[in-house]
Amino acid sequence: MSQAHKQSRYQVERRANLPTSRLRCSVNALLLSLLVNGIAWSTALAVEIDWIGGDGAWEDGSNWPGAVFPTADDFVTLPVGVSVTSSGNTNIAEELLSRGNLDIDDGLFTVIGTIDAFEQFVVRPNAAVAAGRIFIQANGVFDINQDATVNVVEGVFSSGLVDIHDAGLVNAESFDNFNAWKVRAGGSAVANSMINHGGALLEVFDATSLLDLNGNLTNAGELEIKANGSADIDSIDNNNRIEIVSGGSLSGNSVENFNTFRVVDNTSSWSASN
Repeated sequence: MSQAHKQSRYQVERRANLPTSRLRCSVNALLLSLLVNGIAWSTALAVEIDWIGGDGAWEDGSNWPGAVFPTADDFVTLPVGVSVTSSGNTNIAEELLSRGNLDIDDGLFTVIGTIDAFEQFVVRPNAAVAAGRIFIQANGVFDINQDATVNVVEGVFSSGLVDIHDAGLVNAESFDNFNAWKVRAGGSAVANSMINHGGALLEVFDATSLLDLNGNLTNAGELEIKANGSADIDSIDNNNRIEIVSGGSLSGNSVENFNTFRVVDNTSSWSASN
């Protein structure tokens, strides 16, 4: 299957109102990481592979046509209504369109390009995901559990719910939140930049929870830092509402405030070097 064919199918399949401008970017860093960690894949021509089983495990050959597992060259589709689990360190695809539920129960799950999740996408305790980019669609839930790790070369773009908790970690180049994003119960979200879009709610709460942005946050929605949660953001352009309350803390270098910025009580704090 040609690269143009795969790209055209992907553009048709992804139907929600998420941005497309960042989709074509080098994933050399991810490929290098895979090689360093000893993960190998077939160099066969790419194919489109559709899951043919019911609920089941990625590593069960009966769920794949001809009992042939996807490789790093393959475009994989999980259909509506199935629940798929993944364990081990060798489950891989080039692109993944997940219309069912996907649970990463154990080990490392790798997608070289895009994971496009329409339903539940769960990374269970101590499991890991490596991806080029991740899209969570309007009905999707991206649930990062205890001590789970998600490393993304480009961005995480969500019109659904992102829930990072219990020492779960998501590390990406950028975040885009169009709906609801929670960092709680000791979870961490680390990126170089983030856009919290109009109508979206970004919440950081509970002790040791951290939103860490090395660059800029553009806030057109609502940001709440509360209940001893903390955020370290280099610079902020605030066009709507930021509220720090109930022991929340925000630190950074600068804020350009064009609307509402409030530190509600004396248990909360805001500090800036500029």
